[in-house]
Amino acid sequence: MKKRIIEGPISEHASNLGAIIAEAIAAPLNIPAYIYDCVGSDEFKDIARITGVPDIKEKVFVTF
Repeated sequence: MKKRIIEGPISEHASNLGAIIAEAIAAPLNIPAYIYDCVGSDEFKDIARITGVPDIKEKVFVTF
């Protein structure tokens, strides 16, 4: 994840800093770092994809 954030391609978003910050805190302490990438999840229900225009469906932001 960190490599993808640094090398791209990826959309700019503040949550992308999570992996980098987590490692910066954990590495000096020699402990593992974990993050949850909620921006990259797709848990939309079908009704949430309705835009009001029949041919256009809401797209979920996915980072992978």
